[in-house]
Amino acid sequence: MEWNGHNMTKSEANQPFKQRVGPYFEVVILLGLLVLLLWNFDAIRFHEVAWIIFFFGTYLIRLPYMKLTEDKDITVDKKTLQERILLTVVFISMGPLPVGYLATKNGAWDVLSFANYSLPTGLSLIGMGLVPIFAFLFWRAHADLGRNWSPTLEMHREHTIVTNGVYSYVRHPMYSALIIGVIAHPLLIQNWIAGGMIIVAFLTMLVLRIPKEEAMLLEEFGDEYREYMGRTGRLIPKLH
Repeated sequence: MEWNGHNMTKSEANQPFKQRVGPYFEVVILLGLLVLLLWNFDAIRFHEVAWIIFFFGTYLIRLPYMKLTEDKDITVDKKTLQERILLTVVFISMGPLPVGYLATKNGAWDVLSFANYSLPTGLSLIGMGLVPIFAFLFWRAHADLGRNWSPTLEMHREHTIVTNGVYSYVRHPMYSALIIGVIAHPLLIQNWIAGGMIIVAFLTMLVLRIPKEEAMLLEEFGDEYREYMGRTGRLIPKLH
C-alpha cells in the first residue's frame, strides 16, 4: 500500500483514516483560507496583516506535533460533548470567523461591518507586539510537551508529567500563550463579533477545562502531580 507517495508501514496502515489524513487536511484548509484572504487583500489593514501572521503561525507551529502524536495508544479519554462544542466554538471564533470577515470586508458579502470599531494606532501596535511573544511561548510549550500534547482531555500509555522548560514555572503555559493571543485578537481584528467572540469562547473553555484537566492528572499521577502543583503556578509563575 502507498500513501502520499511513500510506502506505508504496517502501523500506519492500521491507523484510522482520520488520523492518517488529519495533518494533510489541516494544510488544505489553511491554504483555502489563505486564498480567501489574498482575494480581498487590498481591503486589509496593517494590523490585520499581523493577525493573519498570528493565525497561520499558530497552526504551522502545531502541525508537526499533530503528526508526532497521531499514533498514541490512548488509555484515558475524558472528552465530553461539552468540550467538543467549546473547542469547535473556539476554533470558529479564532479562525474561520475572522477570516470570513476579512475576506468579505467592504464587499457585497460584508455583513459584519456594523460591528466595527476603531482603536488608536498605539493599541494596534501593542497587539502586533504581542504576536511574537505568543508565538514563542506557544512553540516552546509544544516543544517541551512533545508527545504528551493532546488537543483534548486524554492520556496515552507512555504519558508522563513534564516539569522541564516552561513547565518548570507554570503548569499550563500553552493556555498562558493563548491568553496572550486572545488579548491580541481584538486589538488586531477590530470588530465586536469577528474580534471579540474569541474572548467569551476561550475564557469559558478555560474556566471549565483546567479543573477537569488537573483532576485527570491527579487521578493518574497522585502525589507526584500534587507536589508539582505545589511548586508551580497555574497560568503565571508562582512567587516564592
